[in-house]
Formats: sequence, C-alpha cells, structure tokens
Amino acid sequence: MSDPAAKVWFFFSELEGQRASSFRQERWCRVFLERAPGVTVFNLRGAFGLHVEEIGSGAALDAVRSRALGAAAPRASVREGLPARVLRRAKHWTLVELYLPGVLRTWREARRRLRSEPGPVAILASSPPFSLVLVGALLKRAFPGKVFLVADMRDAWALHDGLPGPRFLKRGIEGWCLRRADRVVTVSKGLAEEFSARYGVRAEVLYNTATHYFDLGHVEAIDLAAFPGMGRDTVKLVYTGSMPEGHFDIEGILEAARLLRESRPSSWDRLRLVFVGACDALRRALRARPELESLFVFVPHQEHRRAQAIQNAADALLFLGFHGAGNKGVVSTKIFEYFALRRPILALSVQPGSDVDELMGAFCGESLAISTPSEMASALARIADEGPGWLPHCSNPDHARTLFAAYAPFAAEVLACANAGGIGPCREASRSMPRNP
Repeated sequence: MSDPAAKVWFFFSELEGQRASSFRQERWCRVFLERAPGVTVFNLRGAFGLHVEEIGSGAALDAVRSRALGAAAPRASVREGLPARVLRRAKHWTLVELYLPGVLRTWREARRRLRSEPGPVAILASSPPFSLVLVGALLKRAFPGKVFLVADMRDAWALHDGLPGPRFLKRGIEGWCLRRADRVVTVSKGLAEEFSARYGVRAEVLYNTATHYFDLGHVEAIDLAAFPGMGRDTVKLVYTGSMPEGHFDIEGILEAARLLRESRPSSWDRLRLVFVGACDALRRALRARPELESLFVFVPHQEHRRAQAIQNAADALLFLGFHGAGNKGVVSTKIFEYFALRRPILALSVQPGSDVDELMGAFCGESLAISTPSEMASALARIADEGPGWLPHCSNPDHARTLFAAYAPFAAEVLACANAGGIGPCREASRSMPRNP
C-alpha cells in the first residue's frame, strides 16, 4: 500500500444498488482499497437515511452490498407516474435536494469527524445527487488545510438543459462547488468541455466502464418471443435501462418510426423496438401517435441478471445518444455493457466527433453516426431487410479494461496530493487524463 497517511472518505448515494451509479461507486471503493488501509463511506439512502460504513477490504465491501441488496427489491433509477413527475419538478424548482435531512446529517457527521481528525482526508463526492458535492465543497471551505476534495460528476446538474429549475442560481451553486474542488472527474469528454467552458474548471475523464460485465460467466438463456407483442419471426432491437427526462431524442425516434411506416411498410412488421426498464417518457409520447405503437414493446424493469439475459438474447442492442449539441452529456455505462456482450449495436442520435462516436470507432472498428430521423429510418429498414449482421459490434471486449486502468493512477495521485497538503485548485493543478480509448 502507498500513501496510507491520508484517510479516504466517500460521499455516495445508494452504493448497494444495481444501477450504473452504484457500480461506479463500488469501483471507486475497490480502487482506493488497493492503496489505502480502509475507506469510510457516507452512504445516503433516500431523503432521510445515512449509513456510515468503515470498509477495510474488498470482501467487506462485498458483504455490505450483499446485505443491502438482499433486503431490497430491485427498482429502476427513474421513478415513473404522474406523482413522481410532479415531485421531480418540485425538487428541481425548490432545490430541496440540497437540504434534505439525509444531506444535513452527512454534513453534520462529516464535520464532527473532521474536527477530531489529525491528518489529511481525501473526500470523493459522487454526483448525482449534487447535494453531496455541495457538502464536500462546504467542508473544503471549513477545513481547507485538511480536506482534499474530488468531485465525481457522473452527470451535469445545472448545465442540464432538459431539467427545470432556477438555472441561474443552480449554475452559480454548481460553479462555486466545482471551483473549490481540488480535482474534478467526469464520465465524458463532452461534459468535461462543458464544465471548462462554463466554469473554467479542468475536468478529467474516466469513462463509466462496465466492470460488472468484465467477467460475465453464465448468462441465462431466454426466449424473447415469449414476451407479449414480440412476435416469433421479428428482428428484436433491445434497449435496457431508464429514459430520464430530457436525456434522449424521443421525438426523433418517433419521427423515424413514422418515416419507416410510410416509406417501407413491408419492413414494419418485421421489426420490434424493445424497451426494458423505466421508459415511461417514450410510452407517454406514443399515446399521441397510436399508429406507431405496434413497432414498440415495453418490458418492465428487470433484476440485473435477468436484464443481462434479455440483452444477450437480442438480435441487436439499441443505444441512444444524449440529446444535446455534440451529445455533450453523460456516456451511459450501457455502451460498455453492449461491448462486453459482443452483440450488434444500433446507436441512434450519435453525432460525429462525440464520445460515443469515438468509442464505437475504437471498440467496434466503425461508427455509423446515425443522428437524423431519416438516417434512423433507413438503418431500421436495412435491418428489417438484411438482418442486423452488418451493424458494428465489439470483437474484443477486454479492450475496455484499458479504460478502467486509468482509475488506478488517478487514485494514486489523489492520495499523494492529499498527503502533500493539496496542490491548489483543480483548474490550475489537474493534469489531463487519457480521454479516448
């Protein structure tokens, strides 16, 4: 072990889940446990809960996750239904997420411990929820010589155009927090560019690689035709995961479906676009286009291993790029899951030069950069006529391990800097990490 003097604290939310965020948080724990004698996890659970766990080994981390997963039913990362949508909008407008009881408990407990802590503490705060980065920034301000703060921005908060709320105020808070961090890390080149342009912050890119797919083992065999609406002789393009509000070009997908139906009616019945998980936004949009409904099949949220089986049984896997200029948003872990499965990938709403465009080129040898409704409709028609065999796929999933390898030197630098008493604000001191595979 190196640099054991600095304590390592994590500010996480629902570490024990089966979501991409939970797996990234688990990944951080394992990487730092290889370099420190233990880590302390402040694990925010819902609006009120806070569990503080002292974890000294990978086996102890496994026990924490196993215990919590065994006691909780699987659920999607996005809650659906009208009440959930109303509460979500209220949350964004009132900024209540910043002062929920669990957040205040995190602040009080961390401050209490820091007062008696003799040595340096490296705090990695993972957002969302952004409230954890705010707590980290406030602690950095209160204990500037003791706290070395890393802001792990898995997604934008105030810069997300699809989210409501007082944007000017939110951007002021987000900028204040990120400028106080010693290091800022994010999950895409596009987000790093956004943080730099808006806040003058230099963010390093560590892709949210699907380490939980590195050693898949046995994947359950499943017959997709048994699901209602699938059809036995159809080509099934499967999307797994949630569709958060404002993230994807739903109208573009529906327009592509309309173009396909009008221009290539013979292709229509041979295709099924299958959406597994919390995809209520697409389902609601379809209600205004009932003539398109037969192309789409919706499957409720599935337990993690079951979702893997559905992915593996698909004729091709459907990926949706972030809906924004240059796709400058989060790069979903889903793309790395798809690489690991070696299945053909139809990536839609992907713009040339974006993270996903470059990742597809690096891992699959080519990227189709399909972004407009007409391009989507043409690709769907070709799949119906020729099958999905012409689509790009990853032939060497182990290549993803090279992206994960960048986590280790980052963790080593954080510990070294924390032990040295910090090296100044992130925009001046942060060194570039490899951004492309």
